[in-house]
Amino acid sequence: MSKVAVYLSSRNNYSLLDSFMERNPTIKELPFYNVDDNSEDSERKLGKELCEKYGIQYVQNMGRGLQWSAYTMVSMVPDDCEFIIWTTHDTFTITKNFYQIYYDNIERLKDFGVIGFNILGPQCGIRNLDNVDSKTLGIIGRAPLANLPGRGGWYRKPDMNLDWDVWGGENPIAIESPTDMILSFNVDLFKKIISVSNEYHLFCAWDDICMQFLEAGTYNVILPFLQAFHNQDFKSGKVPVKSAGAAKHGDKRHFGHYGPHFEYWKSRWGWERDNVRNTFPKEKYKGSLISDFYNLDHTVIDYVTDSSEHKQGKYTPLTRIPIVSDEIFSRYDKVYALILSWNISDIIKTSLNKINSNIEFISLPE
Repeated sequence: MSKVAVYLSSRNNYSLLDSFMERNPTIKELPFYNVDDNSEDSERKLGKELCEKYGIQYVQNMGRGLQWSAYTMVSMVPDDCEFIIWTTHDTFTITKNFYQIYYDNIERLKDFGVIGFNILGPQCGIRNLDNVDSKTLGIIGRAPLANLPGRGGWYRKPDMNLDWDVWGGENPIAIESPTDMILSFNVDLFKKIISVSNEYHLFCAWDDICMQFLEAGTYNVILPFLQAFHNQDFKSGKVPVKSAGAAKHGDKRHFGHYGPHFEYWKSRWGWERDNVRNTFPKEKYKGSLISDFYNLDHTVIDYVTDSSEHKQGKYTPLTRIPIVSDEIFSRYDKVYALILSWNISDIIKTSLNKINSNIEFISLPE
């Protein structure tokens, strides 16, 4: 499986490698690398010893932080490597033959930037695998743009209802930023589009890469049928369990800085990472995929109607809005309709008025 490689990015946390290998025995089905992110001398020595023990290729980061780790991998993998998987030390794959199934799907992933997976674990209320099956959804992505229900910021249970019939299935689903616990990326598109920075040591590194892909008109997706399990408690007794909390309290030894990445994000993208609703520069991104995701709002449109029976019963891409027949209008005393097929709008209005004469038609602002 030379077309796919997998790697860890390590910084003064080699005490986690033995247990990681125990939880991930199949990871060596792929060429497996460890990128050291400027660890201390004693940690680098330990890292090299452990990598030799497990047959892992040890590599030194060419810069600093997760983005440079990805760049380092892109720079050194063989020319026939098309995709690279990055994983964290506190994650393991659940789906049987996870890597083989991923490999079997790479031909249909060549137009996408970052490809994520379906992540289960305590952060979505799943502490063990007792009641998990292949259609269980947990965390499928981060939402730095979309206006989602619940606490927002995540495509995640229990913040929102992730029904398998809507968010699952055997096809890639577009989201703005896959979950940065285990994900993969397109080597060729990374080379063409991504500009890496050492300003993101850990936090927001992958969100920034995903924004760069969206800015270039390239979608990021997740594969809901490939499951992994993430639990920060796997780090207990070895390194600080809560990475964000530790970084906020100054733990640069493991996690790098916390705070400057927000400042860099604002200067790079023009909005506050944690306050997108009030600071997003709409005109700057008008007509882009970044704008499309920002404008996603689960509260605005209940249904999309279509006269084609082949489309009914399915869902719109990105927004996952149900597609139904025009008869849905008969259920409402007062209802609004937005017609996007402007060239036949008069015909559609006549047809819909026969179903419900109280429909109020609205127009997009110029």
